[in-house]
Amino acid sequence: MSEEFFSKIRIDIEEQKRALSMFATRTDVSQNDKAILLKAEY
Repeated sequence: MSEEFFSKIRIDIEEQKRALSMFATRTDVSQNDKAILLKAEY
C-alpha cells in the first residue's frame, strides 16, 4: 500500500471527524448525545 493511499484515507477520516464535531455543536443535542457522537468518531 502506498503512503499516498494512507494519507488520503487519513484526510477523509479527519474530514468526517470535523463534520461530525460540527454537527454535534450546531445541533442542540444534550451533553450525553454529544459524548456519544464524539465517541463514535474514534
